[in-house]
Amino acid sequence: AYVLTIETEGKHRTERLIWNPSTGRHYHTNDPYCPLKSIGCLVNDSNIWANVSTHSKPDMIDFDLGKAAHWQPFFGKTFPRRQLATVQPEQLHWEEPNIGEVMELAERLEKRLKDRIQSWRQRFITRWNRFCTNALRQLLTKLETSLSSAVEDHQNELENVLNTYKMSGFPLQMPYTDLDAAVEAVEATGVHLNESSDVEFSLAVHIHPYPSGVMALWIYVAALMRKR
Repeated sequence: AYVLTIETEGKHRTERLIWNPSTGRHYHTNDPYCPLKSIGCLVNDSNIWANVSTHSKPDMIDFDLGKAAHWQPFFGKTFPRRQLATVQPEQLHWEEPNIGEVMELAERLEKRLKDRIQSWRQRFITRWNRFCTNALRQLLTKLETSLSSAVEDHQNELENVLNTYKMSGFPLQMPYTDLDAAVEAVEATGVHLNESSDVEFSLAVHIHPYPSGVMALWIYVAALMRKR
């Protein structure tokens, strides 16, 4: 299930966003990359509405629930809504993250990613630049908590690296789900495809933990060429 939010800006502009609750990503209803391609019903705290219109694509739907030609309510005068007890607990208990386990996971993931990059480059020697890796790791620890100044910090942290090397790479950010998803994301960047004989690589991983097992994963992968 996805979440639909409707935000009104001014008197005439209404913005409708579709949210993926498992990833935190949102899409406009007219976004061609929105993974939700069809809407069959809407649910809120008061009723369930079936989409009885001729359209199901998010960008073609009229979301005015008052239009009977588009939406049919499940509860009504002939079948009133019953008051059901909530399944929500009275108090939520958030489990604090285990910092030691998170650091161990980050180290294990970084090693896995480096091993996979070397396996993708079997015909070439893969050299790792430790100096740049340390700089990238320090940068990643700041990105999750200081997004407002991320661009300026990014440039400052890499100044010494960029004075010596031409760098091609970028940070990746995603919710941590499993090791395989992280490997796929790094492979999709294509950074490892550089076949120059003097290329060096850097890869750093940082995991920012939140309560109840939620983790923000940051990966920085880059290819380096020494300036001449």
